[in-house]
Amino acid sequence: MDDFSGQIIYQWKYEHFNPFLVSFSIYYTLFSEKVEKV
Repeated sequence: MDDFSGQIIYQWKYEHFNPFLVSFSIYYTLFSEKVEKV
């Protein structure tokens, strides 16, 4: 059971912290900030 939940947590981390998603969220926040300033 420990191994199983650990695997799920690892999967979740891998899916939510992969470079593409990280850079996408960074660009998204920068873009929305620019829109708010305009």
